[in-house]
Amino acid sequence: MKLSAYFFACASAKVMFHTRNPVDCHDSCVLNRVCQFWTFDNRPDPETEQKRHECHHQNYDSYESIHEAEFMQCGSFAEEQGAVHRNCRFEFGDNDFGRKFIQTHTPKECMEIYNLCRECSAYEWKEYDTVTGEVNGESVTEHVPGHCLLFI
Repeated sequence: MKLSAYFFACASAKVMFHTRNPVDCHDSCVLNRVCQFWTFDNRPDPETEQKRHECHHQNYDSYESIHEAEFMQCGSFAEEQGAVHRNCRFEFGDNDFGRKFIQTHTPKECMEIYNLCRECSAYEWKEYDTVTGEVNGESVTEHVPGHCLLFI
């Protein structure tokens, strides 16, 4: 399996992965045990004009909810499926290395998130993982229980 794990690609970008629609983004947030809020960004890409279909997971330290955000939808993991709020998003920082990880209780939940991902070619679940990355030029090590890795 290629070592181009998707979480490494995400370490420098806000996008976690792409889903077909906001309902799939919500469902993936419910399965990610560290996701409390989600944002589905469907703005047109300025270069290609194609819809983005970007799904972002946020945890408790999301800055704030922003309304009047055209082509965006958001919500909470606690809301019922289909309870989508239009024209809103949650603000979040780029420096939270740990925010980029998807954590599930079981390999089955990881597989379910993989099935919601539009561009993923494979997944791997690790009961306990140690990942080192870079934040602001400094090496940061995270211990990730139930690490769900998505590959593109």
